[in-house]
Amino acid sequence: MASTGFTEVETCSIDHTGQFPSRESYWDAFDARQGSTFEYLSLLTSEQRIQLKESLLSSLPTEGPVTLKLRALAVRGRRQ
Repeated sequence: MASTGFTEVETCSIDHTGQFPSRESYWDAFDARQGSTFEYLSLLTSEQRIQLKESLLSSLPTEGPVTLKLRALAVRGRRQ
């Protein structure tokens, strides 16, 4: 990493879980009118958006909470 101007570079992953009360609340997080997911959804036709929603929701439990595994990647180093 010295060629990038950093030394003593360390990386790690941070794992956690997130939970939504229902699959509809999970979809609502995607359809929140913000972020890159909304930007993608805004490119779809109404029919494509409905198909995506139905496909996604069909893969989730019909009742109860939706639990997801979350992972963040962290990097730190010293600038030379």
